[in-house]
Amino acid sequence: DSPLSADRRGAALLETVDRGGCTIASLAGIQRLRLRPPASSVGESGLAPPALYSATLRSPTGACFSDGARAFVVRHAYGAGSIVSVGGPQVFTNEVLDQEGNAALALDLLRPAEGGGLVIVNPSQIAGQGTETLRDLIPDRVWQALLQLLVAFLLYALHRSRRLGRPVSERAVVSVPASGLVVATARLHARGGGAPVAAQRLRIDAGGRLASSLGLPAHVDVATLAAEVARRTGREQPDVHDLLVARPVLHSAELVELSVALDQLVEDVS
Repeated sequence: DSPLSADRRGAALLETVDRGGCTIASLAGIQRLRLRPPASSVGESGLAPPALYSATLRSPTGACFSDGARAFVVRHAYGAGSIVSVGGPQVFTNEVLDQEGNAALALDLLRPAEGGGLVIVNPSQIAGQGTETLRDLIPDRVWQALLQLLVAFLLYALHRSRRLGRPVSERAVVSVPASGLVVATARLHARGGGAPVAAQRLRIDAGGRLASSLGLPAHVDVATLAAEVARRTGREQPDVHDLLVARPVLHSAELVELSVALDQLVEDVS
């Protein structure tokens, strides 16, 4: 239906078309074309019946496979070149391309110029059709670099690993018994009047243990903590608050008394 095509004159259910009269020199070696497989129907191929073009209208410069009035291949001059109209695509389908002169017709029509060549790409060479895997595409230098990294890692691990053999005796550092450290720390606090500081630490520790036992956040405020402890133990909230915050501690005896009271409070909540 293209305006560049020759005038269409009817259609026929032909299996083959003979050369007949032919005035196209490049098609001189083709004697017959097969339009459809033998004994097949139009419904099976899904293509329209082949057309026979007019060889007399619009002054064609050449025609081939012609009966004198109509032809299957018609050539018309167009500008500096020419347009070749073919009666149908049947001759170029896979079913019949290798039969009669169909392949030769395709080569002669697709050849760009006299003396030129036509290259048909092998489908097996299309990207994605090869057998190489991603591992095959990695250069050998990459594998060699990975191997060197592995060897370097093993050497480093061997260097940093545990040495085998007899234990090496080393001079022990001066050790201080835990009890001695506690006594020394207590004496320093006593000399510096550190009872209030020690009391504050005891209260912080007791508050953390109480919050944990009651399922409260670690940084809960003292008022909320005292209210929850009073509810759990049945004590008066002001007494609990006084124990956790307000009760002054100035001497060692008061510090011991506070420590005992806090331990008892924690035990009652637990």
